[in-house]
Amino acid sequence: MLVKCTIKCEVCGSTICTKTQVGWLKKHPIRIHCPECNILISGDVIQNQEMRKVEIVFKNAQKISSVEKTKYFIEISGELLTSKIREFQNTDIISFSPYIKSLLSTITEKDEEFGRSIEEFKKNINTFLYFIENEWPLIRRINELWMLKKYKYLSKELGKFLDKECFPVYKENQLEYLRAKHQLFFMFFSPIMSKNFFEETTVTIHNGITELSRKENYKELTKYFVDETLLDIYEQRTFSILSSFVEKFQFFIPALGLENRFYNLEMDGTTVVSFEDIKHFYLDCFEAIGEILPIVIAYNNLLYRNNFKQMKELKGFEGIKEIDDYIGKMKNKGNKVLFCKSDELFDSILDLEEDNGLRNAIGHGSYTYDGVNQIINYYDSERKRGEPKKIYLVEFIQKTLKQFRAIIVLMELIYQTRKSDYVFKGIKSVNPEVFLKKMSKSNISFFKQDLNKYHNDLKEYVENYINENIKNKRKK
Repeated sequence: MLVKCTIKCEVCGSTICTKTQVGWLKKHPIRIHCPECNILISGDVIQNQEMRKVEIVFKNAQKISSVEKTKYFIEISGELLTSKIREFQNTDIISFSPYIKSLLSTITEKDEEFGRSIEEFKKNINTFLYFIENEWPLIRRINELWMLKKYKYLSKELGKFLDKECFPVYKENQLEYLRAKHQLFFMFFSPIMSKNFFEETTVTIHNGITELSRKENYKELTKYFVDETLLDIYEQRTFSILSSFVEKFQFFIPALGLENRFYNLEMDGTTVVSFEDIKHFYLDCFEAIGEILPIVIAYNNLLYRNNFKQMKELKGFEGIKEIDDYIGKMKNKGNKVLFCKSDELFDSILDLEEDNGLRNAIGHGSYTYDGVNQIINYYDSERKRGEPKKIYLVEFIQKTLKQFRAIIVLMELIYQTRKSDYVFKGIKSVNPEVFLKKMSKSNISFFKQDLNKYHNDLKEYVENYINENIKNKRKK
């Protein structure tokens, strides 16, 4: 379903024909830069399911009659990439919707395969939005209670979610609290991760740690990060990133749908986010990764050099001999990331990109943003004059998502380190075999929710809305 309206920029008076694809999101943001004055025109698309109406609200622009000559054209979608704003042409009136164009561009796939892919994407996004709306406040307070070490209340909250036979959180057992909290995190974020992401990450880390557990000084590694309160700091840092991601999630939806899709960076963009909406999240992820990397370095040191404090020899880092040097002397987060660009096991699972120039440019304001063409022009530390480097907004969003996934990997490593420390202290968990047998029978509140009914209600609403509009058009 497409909803057309013409808006007029309140600053320069430019007229823009907008064509909004009504998708399956109940609400999503709008971000458009006026081609004349470059002012940000923002707003929201809101679907009222009870009234069966779609409301489109704009700020910095007014809806007007289409009698006036339209100068520009933009298509809007909360779920998919769209063509960037351009001068209006008569053919734009009958142009394909973002969905149809995405279908036509997927020339290597069969129509039914594309359809299944879109349905799966829709279901996963709606499930995660459902979790955010209904479960996130509870997940948030569970993590806050954990970090505050309020175990009495934590046990009570965890018991509301998880089967007590699989997760005996009623016992005074920090290892059980940790496992239960980790399981809830796994379930909460699984809809928006690739099918094999968690499995591949956890298996790789688990296998690496299993090999390290045979080394006598692995206990020293875990003790170091606990005694120096580094694990506490890392948990707080990563949870802050998770909270920010949940708040900004709708900005990332079209980019999440890009995987396995063709697109043209010069032509295709997004209408749900502007650069300013996510630049601080990118910086926060970059800073958090740089701060937490010592635990990755320590694991590599122990695996390859039999001493978690002994650093690898690397040109340009001759003064970094021990892990304390890495933590204390190396202040530049970009250099910390560069140090971890290797084939060593725990480096490879992060798959980091060293882009210190982009980070510094954003952090120091050495950039300009062309909102019309959705291009960030920036000067890194080596190029302060002449032609700037550039990166498209969609590329920047993908880099940001890649950093967020690295945070998830780091969280798994933090979890395994904390778990190992508890084991070394003699805290015992339930038998893993018992856990695996009972998981299929456990009653977890996430899955108690009738998500199928939720998806069916949404599908029914969209179908009814489209049918009603078709009838109204026929009457007219």
